[in-house]
Amino acid sequence: MRRLFFATLLVSAAAIGYEILLMRVLSIVQWHHFAYMIISLALLGYGASGTFIALFRRTLEPHFEAAFALCALLFSVAMVACFVIGQCVPFNALEIIWDRTQFLYLSLLYLVFFVPFFFAACCIGLALTCRSQAISRIYFFDLLGAGAGAMLAIGLLFVSYPQAALLILVALALIASRLVGSGETAQWPLTLAQFAWILVVAVVAFGGGPSLKPSEFKGLSQALEVVDSEVLAEASSPLGLLDSFAAAGSGVQALNESYLYTVEALREYLSDLKPGGLLAITRWIKSPPRDNLKLAATAIEALAQTGVEPGQQLVVIRSWNTVTLLVKNTEFSGNDIDRIREFANTRSFDTAYFPGMDVADTNRFNLLDEPWLYDGIHAMLGDDADAWFAAYKYFVEPATDDRPYFSHFFKWRTLPEVLSLRTAGGAGLIEWAYLIVVATLVQAVVVGCLLILVPLSRVRRTWSGGLRYGSYFLLLGLAFLFVEIAFIQKFTLFLGHPLYAIAVVLASFLVFAGAGSACSTRIARKSSIAVAGIVGIAFIYVQVLPLLFGWLIGTADSLRILLSVVLIAPLAFFMGMPFPLGLRRLAEEAPDFVPWAWGINGFASVVSAVLATLLAIHFGFTAVIALALLLYVAAASLRVV
Repeated sequence: MRRLFFATLLVSAAAIGYEILLMRVLSIVQWHHFAYMIISLALLGYGASGTFIALFRRTLEPHFEAAFALCALLFSVAMVACFVIGQCVPFNALEIIWDRTQFLYLSLLYLVFFVPFFFAACCIGLALTCRSQAISRIYFFDLLGAGAGAMLAIGLLFVSYPQAALLILVALALIASRLVGSGETAQWPLTLAQFAWILVVAVVAFGGGPSLKPSEFKGLSQALEVVDSEVLAEASSPLGLLDSFAAAGSGVQALNESYLYTVEALREYLSDLKPGGLLAITRWIKSPPRDNLKLAATAIEALAQTGVEPGQQLVVIRSWNTVTLLVKNTEFSGNDIDRIREFANTRSFDTAYFPGMDVADTNRFNLLDEPWLYDGIHAMLGDDADAWFAAYKYFVEPATDDRPYFSHFFKWRTLPEVLSLRTAGGAGLIEWAYLIVVATLVQAVVVGCLLILVPLSRVRRTWSGGLRYGSYFLLLGLAFLFVEIAFIQKFTLFLGHPLYAIAVVLASFLVFAGAGSACSTRIARKSSIAVAGIVGIAFIYVQVLPLLFGWLIGTADSLRILLSVVLIAPLAFFMGMPFPLGLRRLAEEAPDFVPWAWGINGFASVVSAVLATLLAIHFGFTAVIALALLLYVAAASLRVV
């Protein structure tokens, strides 16, 4: 059993490490928003493994050690194979609006990267199913390994390139295979395959590991097409691979969190200015206008919250390709306005807004069909601002720390019009990154049903109360990921970068959830006790964290990381209890339902990983957390345990 516990830890560490590594790799070869797809992919593999085990349990259980070792070996092989194959799929997110075959390539990517997570999850699922007398300890080592793997992946990316980090994770899975598959029951074909793969890994490592192939539409790929061009310097860290300038192409940033341009951020900037100080922000122009209007709306809301008249402290100047927003912490004087007008006139800039401005002062040098900025800002400052926001074709309402998606402008009602223009250059009018995540959600539901729920329906049922059990694990899968992803986003502001937040928050949630699992039978024999702890702590955090982050955001990185771990620990501790409590009850009353529970929980996690992001975009992180707490309460009310 000790070897099994350690092998479980290694497999789980490799799986989460590979997940984080793929987030970074796909950010390099494609773009940042693929992180959400990878989380969903990982969980799809976990869900499908439950189905596989449920279907073939009677065959697998007598050969548990060999099955575990084989799955761990296949996981190790698949990590490298799918890393290489995934880069060969000709997916180009920029073409997804007008080329429907890109959705097929996206689906293919989805299935390619599903494979390694399926084999990793089979290892954990087999251990939970075939060694059910040690469920709590297996689940503890599973979560402990996952937390360690998250931190390991970040650490490796500090000292090595992604390719080298990949090979270390491959080695962890290979060691796990040898640990479980080297006993007296080991068969020579498995042993031969293990040693053959060791030799292959050694050869690949000697050659520097698999290469990265950035999209041909990214700046680096285009720069290298120039005759005699070469890479002069290259630096790698957890934040990315630095070679080129990262331009914000059409729709690329739609799902990027940016706490630079929120109402709370602008209020902070203005409060730090000396009396009469000026805040200036310059951004590129998009046509039709959207981010410049959203920036103006955010500034207007920030000023309004301080109790002043926003229109008296705002100026907007436009060139042919940029817009500059000026916000003063006192009113602009007549002398200020005269100097601004003179500056604009002598340099052929257009004034888009200043206090007391007449429409004749706009759209003079760099002509547009309509004075969009002037009309929009005047509407936002008027009494019918809400009606104007609702009628405008893009979502340009103020960004906040609870909804920090500044570059999200998508409205569903404009989609038919944009699609009708896609062959006439209309692709740049839509946030295709948002649509990719929506497509990912649809694919997750469809593929999840095909790989998890439909096959499970074919399993011979030897239990009663299946609907209640299934609902319990479905609700837990949704709720856990909702809380986890919402807190990853909240801690992104505090820790300074999404990848750091993913590593610290994910590792903390997993490690302390594992501790909660290990202590569950001694502390909370009823799931209602654990849920009460979850609801109480999460409610307090929603109220307290924004204030705490504001006080401590300027402290040293090490202190902020330590504080993040301390804050997450009690919440994660209680969140780790409901799942193993339910599994333990199943092991006693309906052991054949254990792989079913694993599969249903995995299916819910597949959906919730993407759905949580979409809900946060539209309603905010606080709403996602509130929904998660309601789901936990609903799960406890089923009285499964």
